[in-house]
Parts: sequence; structure tokens; C-alpha cells
Amino acid sequence: MALRGLFSGSVYRYYQSQKNVFDEVNQSGGLFIFLADINPYSKFERFETKIQTIASMCEILPEDQNLARLKVLVESIDKFNVQESDYYLYAYHLHTTLKELQLKAVMDNFPELAYWLVNINIDFNLMLI
Repeated sequence: MALRGLFSGSVYRYYQSQKNVFDEVNQSGGLFIFLADINPYSKFERFETKIQTIASMCEILPEDQNLARLKVLVESIDKFNVQESDYYLYAYHLHTTLKELQLKAVMDNFPELAYWLVNINIDFNLMLI
């Protein structure tokens, strides 16, 4: 599916542009929690919550210098802007086109496509067409 390829390419370009930060985080052993904190999908607006594992750990262990450095990196890294990514723009235009066509859910990959679109933006829900 084209969305998967565009998503992968967007993520790869973001990684390349921030490679020095990711290398430093990887050296410290905190890559997994760092990725969880900077993930653009880690904010759940409908539930008014955001994953902030490193900040929470810093409150519990304020003397830990490794965590303090990870917190600084989380706060300073350029954020991935979903709305400016290739896959978001493609999803937007795909949703708009499908909405105009009033397409019936008969294609083999419709459930997967619907899943991707609604997870990119709740407004792209094909079930509401």
C-alpha cells in the first residue's frame, strides 16, 4: 500500500535529519523510551493525556544525569510534523477523493486502508462517508 511506503519514507527522512540526536540517545541506552516520548501519536487529545515517560522518571530520580540529558533531548529535538509529511498529504487527498466518489467498502484492502487513514487523522474516517 502506498501509504506504508510514504510513511516509511517520511520517518526515514526525519531520522536522517535528526541522526546525531538519535545516535546520542542510542549510546545512552534510552532509545525506546525516547521514541515513545517524541512519537507524534503519543498525545491523546480526546483523553487529555500525553506519554511523558522520561519527564516522569526524572521526577522519581532527579539525580540521574542520564535521564536529565534524555529529557533535554526530548525537549530540544525538532518535532516530526505529521501534517507536513508526504503520507499525511497523500492520505488527505486520498480521503477527499474517496469521499467525493462515495466509494463502497468492497475492495480487498479496504479495512487496512480505513485503519491507516483514521489513525493518521480521525477526520479521515472512511466509515463516516
